[in-house]
Amino acid sequence: ERLLLDFLADLGIPLIECKQKYNFMDSKIKEEVPKAIEAKMEKYNLDEIFHNTFSCQFGYQHKYAAADIVQALCATLEYGDSSFDSKQAVYNGLDILSRDNATKLSEAIEKAREQNIAIVRMAQNILDSKQILSAGPFLYSVIQEGTPNISYLSRHSTIKILAHFLQQGHISNSRSRKAADLPLILVAPVDEKAGLSVVVGIPPFNDKTRKNFLGKAFEQTVKNTQTRFLIDYWDSSLIQIKTEDRSKFLDGLMGLL
Repeated sequence: ERLLLDFLADLGIPLIECKQKYNFMDSKIKEEVPKAIEAKMEKYNLDEIFHNTFSCQFGYQHKYAAADIVQALCATLEYGDSSFDSKQAVYNGLDILSRDNATKLSEAIEKAREQNIAIVRMAQNILDSKQILSAGPFLYSVIQEGTPNISYLSRHSTIKILAHFLQQGHISNSRSRKAADLPLILVAPVDEKAGLSVVVGIPPFNDKTRKNFLGKAFEQTVKNTQTRFLIDYWDSSLIQIKTEDRSKFLDGLMGLL
């Protein structure tokens, strides 16, 4: 937080402007922000801050970036507590794509912002408490049952975003040069009443092939260890297992990799 405040001060943006919504910021400051950030990127070791995107605008209302709409949809489809209704979420997602529901789209973007804050806070807690461990051939972290708000973060794309963010955060703080060459396994409770945990595998950060072979490793591990599992995703690098089988699954994966 201190570093962020220093960064904003270096950009020359008053805190009173930073704390309000972008729509209501001073127009002159909004025009200067991109150039100011670009000038300071190298100093703060920042990259990939800017990206190309499409945008849409409904009448005189706020202009929406395509990337923001994607995040709003993802939050609508996944962000919620243990009582979350996934079927109703699909209908809500369809609603925000309609031009007649710009208000719902704005609410969904706010939900996406809350989701991103929750991801950052969870990652910060895990990194600060050094809960990412090395098992030799891979890094892993286990989020325990009863962790506050974990039900909001344990669904498909959300848990993958959290895993990627944890991986990059760990690499940035690790003294080990091998950290960027190791895959990360994240385990989190997905249904505490049923005793189920979700396991997600992220390939090494330095692996630029974009191929994830951990799904095949998971499949072989559950067979070798007789772990009770459920495949409930299109993505093979995610799998649900019985929480009580978590230790033998990780041990089996360690032996396989």
